[in-house]
Amino acid sequence: MPSKQINLSFLASLVAFGVIFAMHLVYLNVAGHPALKPVPAFAQQFAEEYQGERTWLPVFKDPDFELIRTSDDVDMYLAYYQHNRDSKELIKGTHKPYNDLRWSLEQSQTFDTFRLIEITSPGGAKRLIAYAYVIDGLITPSTAKVKLSQLKQAVLGQTQNGFFIAYSIRYDGSNTRKQQFIETVKPLLSANLLDELDGD
Repeated sequence: MPSKQINLSFLASLVAFGVIFAMHLVYLNVAGHPALKPVPAFAQQFAEEYQGERTWLPVFKDPDFELIRTSDDVDMYLAYYQHNRDSKELIKGTHKPYNDLRWSLEQSQTFDTFRLIEITSPGGAKRLIAYAYVIDGLITPSTAKVKLSQLKQAVLGQTQNGFFIAYSIRYDGSNTRKQQFIETVKPLLSANLLDELDGD
């Protein structure tokens, strides 16, 4: 009979965000059923259930844990995968940081720990999305780096768990708005995120 004990090596963190957002760990048991340990504190930080435009949302199939929240005008999406197997993979050709059937990519800019993209809908609406993958002490927008990390984990017999995080805002096309968003997500998608993971 499968063990029901929570394996501490499968801890994942939710998101750290200065004043508005806070990172908390996601616990997943061996059977693959998600359980949020810090539900009360997390709920206080992400008090607003997501009621916004859903057509932009990243496309990730069958994550072990998925979260969509908003705070002020910043939307957040998170997908967590406990294992890397055929039906559940963090990196997959069909996974997208936005719904490319409904939106078109206008611009892309890569930073050390995240990628910033601008997307446009057929109706002319614009959004900015900043996203990254977090796996085994690494935060990066590069799927190639994630694959290399997963290969290392496989060789060492470790579970290839990790997650995808995206933040998004409606965009008016102004450079000022873009720079404000960049400054907002920099501390959010930074090495500090890894410190939180290692510090628990």
